[in-house]
Amino acid sequence: SVSMINNDSLFKDFGKNDFIRLFNEYSDENYRDPLTTCYNRRYYDDQKQALQKATAIARIDLDLYRQIMEQGIPVMFINSYYPELKAPHVSLDDKMAGKMATEYLIQCGHREIAAIFKADDGQGHRRDAGYIEALMKADLRIKGERVVWIDTEDVRNMREDSSWILRRIQGCTACVCYNDEVASSLAAVCLEQKIKVPDKMSIIGIDDSDLARHSEVPITSLPHPKENLGKKAAETLLQMIAGKKKDLTYEFDTRVVERESVAEHKSLRK
Repeated sequence: SVSMINNDSLFKDFGKNDFIRLFNEYSDENYRDPLTTCYNRRYYDDQKQALQKATAIARIDLDLYRQIMEQGIPVMFINSYYPELKAPHVSLDDKMAGKMATEYLIQCGHREIAAIFKADDGQGHRRDAGYIEALMKADLRIKGERVVWIDTEDVRNMREDSSWILRRIQGCTACVCYNDEVASSLAAVCLEQKIKVPDKMSIIGIDDSDLARHSEVPITSLPHPKENLGKKAAETLLQMIAGKKKDLTYEFDTRVVERESVAEHKSLRK
């Protein structure tokens, strides 16, 4: 994870410019699409631009988790995980969720499909991997400029600062959203700009939360396991404490819950 630091004293020995240079080198290696391994230039450029406005940033290493595991303490990740660590996790199959959401839009006749994903957690990257896989399977062109990467702060400010998002998804007839909060905010932004949902922009979310059900335009969404995930995680942790070491990772399936935010593309309408 990445956090901002606003203390110049931390750079007396190292130097801010060298720190940023090394971080950029790390970014150049790390910001690759998890499915295709292609360099995600759009995401990297977005992050680099944000970096220029900060005093510096620091990356929390995975060494702490490794040290805990080396001490024989059971470690399990819930909801998301680090592929670099050989630790079990219990989560939604986020890649499959992204793929299913995209395939649903394709089945509805959409070919120009945008996406909005969170950059600051693993779920966003895995859902992006599913989005890409679905487009590749349908032989649809993958256009990096149509994938909008946002962070937690951007989600909070979507409705106040939406123009750049609308520019990025311009020309698309549908959008896969990281979750229902993003989908609901995008629907509200579209309606404010006289873009009819779903007639002009179909929107699909992930989570199937109360927000999806009570949005101004009820959002078509894919359910998150919620309570079942917590129950499975507790069961798995007890198995680990009892000494079980294999076959502990579990990823939940999901499905599409249809509401009113997705319409068939005009090419399929009679």
